[in-house]
Amino acid sequence: MHGLFRTKIGIIGGGNVGSSLAKLLTNAGHDVLVGSRNGINSAQDAALHGDAVVLALHYHAVADALPPLADELDGKVVVDATNPLNDDWSPYC
Repeated sequence: MHGLFRTKIGIIGGGNVGSSLAKLLTNAGHDVLVGSRNGINSAQDAALHGDAVVLALHYHAVADALPPLADELDGKVVVDATNPLNDDWSPYC
């Protein structure tokens, strides 16, 4: 383990941001579980796993994805790594 503290981190979203963060956090010695709609683990799995949870979702998906996870996220540190972008990567206004 590289770091002084080993934290259980759930990442909701397995795209570019989520997978990059997962690699960096795993390399730093953390216990990481990524949940995505197309992966082995679900968003609920990731929310349950983490003492801290990172949201790495498409900006437009957050409003639908979070309400069902309210109980799993209650009392946890939630880090928002979403960016307000349109599908063509232009800024969302």
